[in-house]
Amino acid sequence: MYVIIGGGMAGCAAAATLARAGRPVALLEAGDALGGRTRTVTRGGFGVEVGAIYLLNSYDRTIATLTDAGRGDLLTGWSPLAGLWDGRQLNAIRYDYIPSVLASSLLSVGDKVRLAARAIQAIVSPAPDPFETDSLAEFDTGEDMESWARRRLGDNLFECFVRPLIEPSFGTDCRDLSIPYLQGLMKRAHRAKFFLPRAGMGSLCAELARDAQVRLGTEVTSVTAQSDGSVLVGIAGGTSLSAMGVVVATDSGTAAGLLGDAATADARRVLTEAPYASMAHVNLRWERDPWPSSAFEMLLPIGAGPREVLGTIVKTARTSDLVPAGARMTDSYFSSEATRRLDDDELIAVAQRHVGEILGSRYPQPEAEVFRFDRALATCPPGHYARMRDLRTSMPPRIRLAGDYLAHLGVETAVVSGERAARQLLYS
Repeated sequence: MYVIIGGGMAGCAAAATLARAGRPVALLEAGDALGGRTRTVTRGGFGVEVGAIYLLNSYDRTIATLTDAGRGDLLTGWSPLAGLWDGRQLNAIRYDYIPSVLASSLLSVGDKVRLAARAIQAIVSPAPDPFETDSLAEFDTGEDMESWARRRLGDNLFECFVRPLIEPSFGTDCRDLSIPYLQGLMKRAHRAKFFLPRAGMGSLCAELARDAQVRLGTEVTSVTAQSDGSVLVGIAGGTSLSAMGVVVATDSGTAAGLLGDAATADARRVLTEAPYASMAHVNLRWERDPWPSSAFEMLLPIGAGPREVLGTIVKTARTSDLVPAGARMTDSYFSSEATRRLDDDELIAVAQRHVGEILGSRYPQPEAEVFRFDRALATCPPGHYARMRDLRTSMPPRIRLAGDYLAHLGVETAVVSGERAARQLLYS
C-alpha cells in the first residue's frame, strides 16, 4: 500500500495518480474534511471558499485530471468583470480579455504601446512553465518582481495591472517575489480564461480522492525509512502503517517535523524556512442583495503605497451556484501586515468600509466571518525555486514531497507536485 499524508490538492492529486495506476492508496488527513486550504464550508445556504476560489485554463493538469475522470462538468466558465478602484471610481477591465486592458482610460498612449509590445514579446519569447519548479528555477535571475515589472512596463502599468493581479494572490508585496511566475503568466495572458467549480473548490479534492481509502481525523506523527525499503508511518495513539512509498503532502513546516532522520538536517532546515505569507479574508453575506445593479465581480484597489485590503471577490447567483438567488457574498483578502496587526472585529470593519465605499454605503448589516491562516500562501522570493528543486531531489527514494511551497501558491502547482511525487514512487 502507498500512503499519502495530507488531504489538500497536492495529496489528493497524488492519490488519484496512484489509484489510476492500480495501486492501493491510503490518504491520511488530520482534519475532519478534505481540502486543506481549498475547503468549501456551508454557511446558511451559502458556500464559502476558505482559500482558493477559481481556476485558470492554464491549469492544464488540474483540468485534464478532471476531464479524464469524466468530471469536466464540475467546472463552469467565468469571465469576471474587474473594477480597478482608484479611490474615486471603478475602472472596468476583464483580465481574460486583453483589449479591455488596452482600452482602459487609466493608461496613457505610451502605456498602451508599451503593454502591447511587451505582450507580443512575451508570446514569442522563451518563458518558464509557471507551475514546474525546475522550469521556474532556470529563469530565476535573482531580480524581484517589482523591479523587473517597473523596469519593463513602467510605474503606471505596474500599479494598475501587475499589483492588482499578483498581490491579492500572494498576500505580499511584489518586491518579495521573483520574476519567473509573472513571465510564465504573461506568455499565456492572451488566452487566459477563468473557471469556477460549481460545488466549490472542496468538491475537486473529493473527486480526486474518490478511489483512495480516505481516513479523516488521522494525525501522522512520524515517517521513517526502513532498511528493507519500506516506509513506516507513525500515527497518533501508537499505531503505524507500513507503506511501499509515502507522499508527504502537508505544509513545509509540518513535513519537516514528520520526516525527522528520514531527511537530512539541511533538508529539514529548508523545509522549516520555506516562505509563506499569512493572510486573513473576511466573508460578508447578504441574503438580499444591497447592490443588485452592480455587475462587478472583482474589486481591486490600485495606486502607490501599502494596502490593507488587496482585493475583493464578489459573488451572486448570476455567476455562482454557491450563492442563493437574490443574495450577494463578498470575500475581501488582506495583506500579511494587516492580518498580523488587526483583530477580527477590525478586519470586518475594514472589509465593510472597503466594500461600502466602492459599491455604496447604504446597506443592511451582513453576516460576517473571518478566516485566518498563519501559513496561507507559499511565496517565491529570488532563489526559492532552486532551493526547492534541490530539496526535492535530496529525499529518500520511497519518500516524496508534494505541496505548492515547492514552487509557489496555487491549485495547479499543488496538483503538478502531487502527480510528480506519485509518478516518482511508481517508477523508482
